[in-house]
Formats: sequence, C-alpha cells, structure tokens
Amino acid sequence: MRILLALFILLPIFSIAQSNKIESILNKKVDLIDQIDTSNGEQILYFPTKFASPYLVNPNELVQLDSLVILKVELVFTTFKDEMSFNQIRLNRKRLNNLETAYPDIFNKKLITWKLTGQTGCSTPEAGHSFFHGFAIHYRLPQTSESTTLEVNYLKRVKTELSKKKR
Repeated sequence: MRILLALFILLPIFSIAQSNKIESILNKKVDLIDQIDTSNGEQILYFPTKFASPYLVNPNELVQLDSLVILKVELVFTTFKDEMSFNQIRLNRKRLNNLETAYPDIFNKKLITWKLTGQTGCSTPEAGHSFFHGFAIHYRLPQTSESTTLEVNYLKRVKTELSKKKR
C-alpha cells in the first residue's frame, strides 16, 4: 500500500519535471541557418520527422543510442510558415514529447546540451519536404580502458612539455 501511495505522489512530480525540461528546451534561443548539411555523419546520428509532422519516422532506431555517450541533441526544423495560424513551438513540443516517449533516458542525462536549429532556406511547402526535420544527435563512443590509458599518457606528456617550457 505504501508503494502505491509513493507512486501516486511521485509520478505527477516526475511528469512535471519532464514537462519543465521540455519547456526549458523550447525556451532556448533558436540558431538560424540556411540548411543543415546531413552529409556530415561523423559522430552525428539523424532521426528524422516529416515536414510539419511531430512523429519520428523510425523511433525504433533510437536504440542505437544505448551504446553511445550523447553530447548534444539538436532539434532541427524549417522556419517556413504556410499558414499564419501555424505554431512552430507547439510542433516542436510535440516532437520533443514523442522523443521522450520513444527514448525517455535522453531527458534524464544532465550533461547533454540541447539546441534548437531553424532552417531559413525553405520558402514553399514543396521545398520543405527536401529539408531535414527531426533530431541530430551528436555523440562520442564510450571510454575504454585502452582509450583512457592513451588519454592519460597524452596528458602526462603535455604536462611534462609545459613544465620544461616554464624552466
């Protein structure tokens, strides 16, 4: 009974915290660019949505993130508006909510940088379909004992070189 009571109390608090996280992301300054270049896939994975749609095309592909260290999540969209009543913030909120539903762990990691990127190069709904919409997730591979050893040795060499220069 106590467990059920605790869940009853804590679930709304968790939900509010997640909602606040999404709102804090939506309140970030939007970086404007002409069009994102998705050909640079070096340590970036792209998870698309369709133009004007909040749904991830392949949410099951997010499982790829399980073995990676996520550095930054970039929500990419076009700034083009076909209708005056269109609300980009509402669409972005739905996209973030759908990302949370498909991969909730991403919102629990404190060291992830979140970024909003608006593409200004789109001027028609037809052109909008050729622009990337969705999430660009920047990552690094997890540390291994070998890579840690290499990094420690490198830092020792740098320290030694700096010490020599001070003399």
